[in-house]
This record gives sequence, C-alpha cells and structure tokens, in this order.
Amino acid sequence: MKKVVFGWIGKLLDVDLSKMDWKVRKLGEAVLTKFIGGKGLGAYLLYKKSPKKLDPFSPENPLIFLTGPLTGLGPASGRFCAVTKSPLTGLFIDTHASGFLGGEIKRAGFDAILIRGRSKRPCYLWVNDGRCEIRDASQIWGLDTYSAHDVIMEETDPLARIAVIGPAGEKLVHFSVILGEKLHACGRGGSGAVMGSKRLKGIAILGFGSLRIAEPDRFLRITGSLIERASFSENGTTGGVISANSRGMLPTRNFQETSFEHADNYSPEALRRYRIRDATCLNCPRACVKIHRIPGVKDISVIQYEGMAMLGPNLGLENVEDMMRAYLECNLLGLDVISAGSVLAFAAECVQRGIIPKEELMGFTFGKGEFVCDILHTIAERKGIGDILAQGVKRASEKLNVPELAVHVKGLEMAAWDPRGLLGLGASYATADVGASHLRGWPSTREKPLRSALDVMESLLENRDLKILMDSLIICAFFSVGYQEISELLSSATGHNFDIGTLKQAALRIDTLIRQYNIEEGLVPERDDTLPRRMMQEVKRGPSEGCKAFINERDMRLCIKKIYALRGWDESGRPIKENMIKLGISEFR
Repeated sequence: MKKVVFGWIGKLLDVDLSKMDWKVRKLGEAVLTKFIGGKGLGAYLLYKKSPKKLDPFSPENPLIFLTGPLTGLGPASGRFCAVTKSPLTGLFIDTHASGFLGGEIKRAGFDAILIRGRSKRPCYLWVNDGRCEIRDASQIWGLDTYSAHDVIMEETDPLARIAVIGPAGEKLVHFSVILGEKLHACGRGGSGAVMGSKRLKGIAILGFGSLRIAEPDRFLRITGSLIERASFSENGTTGGVISANSRGMLPTRNFQETSFEHADNYSPEALRRYRIRDATCLNCPRACVKIHRIPGVKDISVIQYEGMAMLGPNLGLENVEDMMRAYLECNLLGLDVISAGSVLAFAAECVQRGIIPKEELMGFTFGKGEFVCDILHTIAERKGIGDILAQGVKRASEKLNVPELAVHVKGLEMAAWDPRGLLGLGASYATADVGASHLRGWPSTREKPLRSALDVMESLLENRDLKILMDSLIICAFFSVGYQEISELLSSATGHNFDIGTLKQAALRIDTLIRQYNIEEGLVPERDDTLPRRMMQEVKRGPSEGCKAFINERDMRLCIKKIYALRGWDESGRPIKENMIKLGISEFR
C-alpha cells in the first residue's frame, strides 16, 4: 500500500531545458524531515545537484523554486523561495517572495521545481496540475515584467500564478529579480539573472490538488489562535523610514549618514495619498501589501521600506515621487530595489568625489531624482557605465579602484538598516550565509553599539535559527510565531514529532550545510566574514552620532569567533567534521 505523506507532497519536478524534457521525481521522507523544505531543502538540493565551482551562469547551475510543509496550509503560507548559486556573490542564495504562488506550486503537485540546462530559444514553463509544458517565449523576450506576465496569463489560464524576469534578467544583470504576480520579488542575489541565463522568461503555475494534514483538528486549533491574534497592518512597512531615521539606522547618501533631513516626506501619511488599495497573501489577515500609484502613471507598484530607503534617502532624494518612479522602474525592469539603490548611491558618491564624470551618469548625482530612471535603464541594458554598475557594487568598486566606497558583505549590497545604530547587528551581516541581508537574525536588544556586543550573540543566533525554520516551513517573516508554535504546527501537519530540540538541531544542520557549501565554493572566512570599511567609521550626526558598528575591530572579531564557537565551527569559521557527523550531514564533507 502506498504510504500517505502529510504536509509535504513528496514530489520534485525536475526540468532540463537543454533537453527540453521534464520528469517527476520522488522526495523521500528522510530528506524532507531532515531538511524540512524551502531554504533547508533548497540547500540540500543545491549541494547534491550542482557540480563544484561552477559558474553561476553555467547551464548546470540549478535554479530551484521551493515550498515548505506548511505552504498552503498554515497562516501566511503563500510564500515560495528560489535557491541557486548567486552571480552576485558566487555563494548560496535563498530569496523569498510572498503572495499566492507557493500555494499554487503545492496544489499543482510538487514541493519543488528544479530547473537545469539552457534552452536554445526563450521559453516559459506552464505547470498545470501535475504536468509541465516548455513553451516558446520568443514573442515576450524583451518585454518588461508586467507585460510579460499579462501575455503568459493570456496564453495559459486567468487563474494561473505567474513569476517572470524583466529585461535586466535577460541581460544577466547580477542583481536582477524574479517578480511574482507583479507584486512580490525574489529580490536578492541575482536569481533573475540565473533564470535569464537559462533563457527562461517565466513560470506559470496552476493546481487543483488537495493538501493533506496529519492531525487536522489540532492543526486548525493552533492556526486559528495565531490568526486571531494577528492584527491588520495599517501601513505595512511604509513606516520604516521614520522608524529607521529616529533610530539612526537609515541609509543616507550611500551610508555616509544614518539619518535624513527630509525623512518626514517618506512618512506613512505622505505615502497614503498615493495608496490605491491593500492586498493580502494566502491565508493571511494582515494585508501588509500596500499598492500605490503615482498620479498620471498607469502602472501600480508595491512600496516597501527597503526599497523606499535605498531608492530615496540613500540617493538623497527629497521628493517621494522620485523614489516611487524609481521603485516602479525597478519592478518593470526586474531589478532588486535594495541593490539598485546601493549601486546608484555608490555611483553618485563616485561623481561627488570626481571618480566618475557627471556626464557619464547623464547628470545624476545625490538629490537628482529626474535622472534616476534613465540610469536604471542603462544598467538594465548594460550600456556604458551601466555595464559596470550591472555587476554590483563589489565588482564596480574594484574596476574603479575605490573599494572603500562599496557597502556590501560578500558581494551582496547591504540592506537598509545601518548596523551603527544597533548593538550586534553588524555580526549578523558579517556572518550571514548570503551576505548583508537584514533577514538573518537580529540581536534581542535596542542598545546602541557603544559597548562590547559579545553578550548579545546568543540572542542573535536564537533569532537566526527561528528565521531559518520560518524560511524552511515557509512562513512569512511578518507573521509572529515562536518555537513552540512551530513545533505544534509542523508536528500536527506532518505527523512527525518535531519538538523544540529537534527544530533547533534542524536549523543548525541547515546553516552548517550552507556554510560548508559556501566554503567549498570559495568563501574565505578570515577575509569575507567582515563589514565594509564605512561601518567602522563613526557616525557624525543624528541619533547614532559617535557610533560604529562595533566599538573596535577586536570586538568585531571576538563576536564573530563567538558565533563560530556557538555554531560548532572551528576558530577559522569552518564546520568541524565531528559536529557534521552529529548533525547527520557528514556526507557533505
């Protein structure tokens, strides 16, 4: 008798674009229970299915779309993630998007879709209730994300959930995105460029399958209590600029400052006059997706804090509409709003310092919002100086011989929370698996970094482990759950016993596996687990005046080494064989 799988589907769609073929493969319960799903399962599959030291744009670099055991079942469970080797960093990247597409993948009959190879001509995938078609996309190659989405929907089904790349992904811009449902981006690390390298314009998903829960009554009771306490989100993340500014954590003019004199122009009240509606995601009552439109402009755009900050204050833009135009342009072109804002700010500072002639940037510099969209197009089209900027701030700064102006970790541009405003946050950026992401665990404190951060490293890792689990289940970061609730949800959904100890070991297993993968792909901890030079310079004014990310270099190194020790890695930050055996991943060394 066939064993019933609960929570998961137990199937992988394996697509080979070079052969224009696809197969359905089984995912065993031993793998699923060990790596859970989402980020964890993606780490396992990337390690297993990709040759070592391959170029991120090699046909053999897998691009994996993943769900988790709670996708489509639990609260805030419509998210999916994309896992691949990043062209921006050369390391592991997992990047997540909200909406409904994750649930659709599950209902179509799969836990994951793994895509390898390179098509001879542009194509898109039509995954329809357990089957897959590889369709010609020549007619939409070159279209912006919104137009491509509409054509694919017209050719497939109005109920399909769709994710596409834009012109930036087609041109292999290193920080291009995969945009789902016109609203939600797999934003970090250049997954869109990997998709473009495969000549894959998009994926359309539709499914009508049922999802099984091992203990429905128990699961629904827990889910109900979580949804009951979840409040409607009045402003989404649009209040972030005011919050970050008051805390002295707002990136301003390429992180030269941590507060902005025109921050009030970016308040929720200022944005509300452009808001046309709220949107929600699968099984979520919060409605934190806020849809905006600039008067006189046809297209709409989600506005979230990270993009607001990086395309607004970080560019010195006083007028909020200039930021909104840049945000919309990034969405249409398929560019990561965080990296795009960082690259533009880097370029503006180069103009400010006389390193790049102003004419090369068509007159753009800090505060010149009328030129931003033009520069974004040169990046997406990789023309002139845009070709250098399209490779991200790390490579651009090396080509221009100004690495001190590049704000990144491991090649990933820093997110919009300056660590000089929070004790210990710099250690999260320095040791995060993907680089300077704000979603890899914060320390549990509100203190400024005016003393040693050693005693907040435990809380940083506690929160990092919780985030690893949420990204593997997959549950949205904006939905508050703790270890006990995750234990109850996962156990009742799958029928397997996931106590808190088992969950914490799973999080450590996943983080250690990714660490091992990164080291094998070229990560040198002594060189790469660090912060950009600017973060060790004192803030000159504002709420974080006099602060650095750490009180000194020695404290930074001590904090990083403490993280290594707590993780069971050696003093140089490399996983120890005996501990990998204990975690059940000795085969990966």
